[in-house]
Amino acid sequence: MNHNTHVHTYIILNSCILH
Repeated sequence: MNHNTHVHTYIILNSCILH
């Protein structure tokens, strides 16, 4: 399992919340 995937998901979710 790559931790990069989790980070990417977190960034996307954060972007949605910020917008």
